[in-house]
Amino acid sequence: MSHCCCGGKGNESARKQNTENGPQESIVLNVKGMTCNHCVMSIKNGLGEIDGVNDIDVNLAEGKVTVKYDPVVTNVDVIKQTVPYLLLAIKHNIGSPRWV
Repeated sequence: MSHCCCGGKGNESARKQNTENGPQESIVLNVKGMTCNHCVMSIKNGLGEIDGVNDIDVNLAEGKVTVKYDPVVTNVDVIKQTVPYLLLAIKHNIGSPRWV
């Protein structure tokens, strides 16, 4: 395993998925700055800490993050505001912030 641009080791992470029943919506975000599988893992893990997020799919090649969430528990603004902080944490190799 080689280190990548953001200090990670290029490991992939399984997609988080809750089996909770309830309303579900999805949003597709265009995310610039992801360059490796460590970035993918960090985005998935960080967004996965948000209550109400049920599924995260990150397409590194296209720079897209698809998030399925329960709109009763969380909202688009929370998800959108979290991504830049995750990318900043990746850049500085400090891991996902725990305030999410």
